[in-house]
Amino acid sequence: MFYLQMFLLTWCVVFVVDASGFVRSIRPKITAAMHLPPETRLRPFDCSLCMTFWAGIVLCAFQGFTIPHVAFVCLCAYLARFVDNCYLLIRETLSALVRLLMDKIEKL
Repeated sequence: MFYLQMFLLTWCVVFVVDASGFVRSIRPKITAAMHLPPETRLRPFDCSLCMTFWAGIVLCAFQGFTIPHVAFVCLCAYLARFVDNCYLLIRETLSALVRLLMDKIEKL
């Protein structure tokens, strides 16, 4: 069960941090409120690898720290870039499909 939860957690974290743009949109407000330069990185919150790792460690705290669990957390964190690329592939594929359908509709 832990492995499925960690896998899904990775996809959720990557979506929130990278794909949705949520973190990029609130970073200027947070840095302004904290009187920091706008280009300041807010790790682990603006890094999907870091956020996946720390969220996985918190999940391990509730499920039990074992070497296989921590190793799987590290693997999922390492694969965060791959998951982001999967999101891009899905988005581009769906966009191409919609364009194709719109072209077919226009020809009718």
